[in-house]
Amino acid sequence: MKNDNLISIVIPLFQAEKLLIELNFRIKKSFQSLKEHSFELILVDDGSTDETWPIVSKLVQEETYVKALKLSRNFGQHNAITAGLERCMGEWIVVMDCDLQDRPEEISNLMDKSKEGFDIVLARRVARKDSWFKRKTSSLFYRSFWAFSGLNFEKGVGNFGVYHKKVIQAVLKYRENFRPFPIIVKVVGFKRTAINVVHGKRLSGKSNYNNFGLIKGALNAIIYYSNRPIWLFLLVGMGVVSFILFLLLSMYFLTFNVETKTLVLILIILMSIVSLNASLMGVYVSRIFIESKNRPLFIIEEELV
Repeated sequence: MKNDNLISIVIPLFQAEKLLIELNFRIKKSFQSLKEHSFELILVDDGSTDETWPIVSKLVQEETYVKALKLSRNFGQHNAITAGLERCMGEWIVVMDCDLQDRPEEISNLMDKSKEGFDIVLARRVARKDSWFKRKTSSLFYRSFWAFSGLNFEKGVGNFGVYHKKVIQAVLKYRENFRPFPIIVKVVGFKRTAINVVHGKRLSGKSNYNNFGLIKGALNAIIYYSNRPIWLFLLVGMGVVSFILFLLLSMYFLTFNVETKTLVLILIILMSIVSLNASLMGVYVSRIFIESKNRPLFIIEEELV
């Protein structure tokens, strides 16, 4: 069903019991300045173990615009986003986090910018309230990802933004298991821009992403969306072979003497490079194995509309 005036808001939830009431209140209030639009709020509980789902169920009963999905376990934020996107009915879709660092009050500004002919309007956080480590790792990731993939991202953007339905339809065609939403949005193309927004302070609790999770996610993104590491290690391997040939020829023809300690050190370095290369190939093969299973991206335990 087509509804040109309907905006769908997709929010993945995890351990969000202390955030939901305030989140709903601020979203409802923010749409008072968008009188030409109606909206639906799609909440996706990604395996929470607190009182998130009972509160969500109550909101569905009290508010006609709220829809809810409960996943059978924790499938990850981006898979939960996908589950919500598949239920969207609106012409425009807002994707945001539940912790209120993505401020509902910015939705009207994002929608205003979309009227200039953009299919994607992203929220650029100019003064992030995240920890120093998260800001630095995020910056390092995007620089590294650009170097390995050639895809350049706007600084300070994440999931938060408004997306035309044709963008979301394109995103949903991507069915790989590892599905970082901002990267897939970048890959599908379309006319995009970003505007500066105020980054809110987290209402309660702390981020569910630990340092190891952030690093793992960054490495997965580079491996899934780029084959440049393979070419890099191919060049390194060619350099290693050339060096070994040079060393052997020098020792044979030029009576080039190499001390035992030096030779052992060189061999250790070369074997480390070979082992690292083999490990990288193993990672790529493991990702192929995971994708070949074609497992569902998520399983819905309960749906409320």
